[in-house]
Amino acid sequence: EYVSMRQEDASDAKAAGAQALVTARQLLSVLRMAQALARLRFDEEISHSDVTEAIRLMKASKASLEDDENNSGANGTDIVTRIYGIIRDLMPESGVLKYSELEPVCLAKGFTTNHLERCLDEYEQLNVLQVNAARTKITFVET
Repeated sequence: EYVSMRQEDASDAKAAGAQALVTARQLLSVLRMAQALARLRFDEEISHSDVTEAIRLMKASKASLEDDENNSGANGTDIVTRIYGIIRDLMPESGVLKYSELEPVCLAKGFTTNHLERCLDEYEQLNVLQVNAARTKITFVET
């Protein structure tokens, strides 16, 4: 299993132009996770299924880190949070921000209209922002 995992990682890394990431230390981690899985079953011996599950967990963890990196900006926050920060910074004292003023700022910072809409929808569902029916004005919900 470990040999095939290293070969798979090496070929993935070569295709991506990166360095292989599976190390001997990770082998020890897989063994420790397999031991823990065996202990959960009150068994003193590690089975092949324990090793397979430990490898699956390691791959899932690695995939989740890659997803986080793809959805995060340089400062480590996700797209929705970064757009919310823009909204907060642009919000005038009147408490009403025009969509027509927000959209070009977001686009200039590399976000898409879909990103902006996703942010507005998410914060509207959280009852933090309110967008009028015509989607021309954004206000903070008073608490």
